[in-house]
Amino acid sequence: MPSLSLSILDHPAPRLLDEDGRPVAEVGSEVEGAPTERVPCPYADRRRGLPMNQSALRQVGRVLPSVLDLLASGAGPAPVTVRSALHASIVGTSAVVHHQLAHPGAPVPRELAALYKASLGLSQLFGAMCLADPELGDAELSALGDADGFFALLDEGGWLVGQVEVCAGSRPMIGQVFEALCAGTPARAPSWGPEALWATTSIAVALVAAPTLHRDAPRLARLHGPKGPSWARALFGSPTRIPRDLGGWLVPGEPRDSVEALADRLHGCAPGAVEAELERHLENLGPEVARPN
Repeated sequence: MPSLSLSILDHPAPRLLDEDGRPVAEVGSEVEGAPTERVPCPYADRRRGLPMNQSALRQVGRVLPSVLDLLASGAGPAPVTVRSALHASIVGTSAVVHHQLAHPGAPVPRELAALYKASLGLSQLFGAMCLADPELGDAELSALGDADGFFALLDEGGWLVGQVEVCAGSRPMIGQVFEALCAGTPARAPSWGPEALWATTSIAVALVAAPTLHRDAPRLARLHGPKGPSWARALFGSPTRIPRDLGGWLVPGEPRDSVEALADRLHGCAPGAVEAELERHLENLGPEVARPN
């Protein structure tokens, strides 16, 4: 059976349906599912009048308390930092991968599908923040302001407007997500969370260290493409990005020398060998990653 790390590299979300028959990745899906109702956005902000996925909004709204609990669990105990919020969003997008690995062929539970949707934009936002200023990763998330201040940051920065449609979350829902992340929880995080973070960081290093080899690395090309995960867009939206910076994506306190060592190996790879080297690295992650007690 493949490891979680290799499954994250395969990025299965665009190929999955949830138990409501909806494509897990919605606009980035590669499969047909239940029809999507798109309406002009009614919210009184810069999204107004732009296409909005009302079907996704209804699904998330039905299970929002569960999504908030899962995000808080991924963030860990307070005080929650910007990096911890990034970790929660990456674990959130990885939850559907973990489910697919544990239950191959089974529909994704709607709570995990909704968590995936909620985590997508957050992973891009917090990833971009940590890349723009590595020290910001250590700042408390609450330093960004209250729920209204966080919404203003998103709206003014254009983070709620995508290439195809806008974020469907209402202002109160987005505020609840932010408050849940800030509060965190001492409840036990998923045992596979550290491996998901290490795998995502390793794949990000590969995307940065070997960008000219994508034509010989179809899985990396898929992650870098329009249907790739949102955290990957944060990488290529940053004007300066080096593997050392990506060490900040790891669990705090973990050694980061393996990040630079992987980058060095990938730089020295012959064309066509980069994915094989990355796969060897990912295959060794599972047993090496320290797991929570």
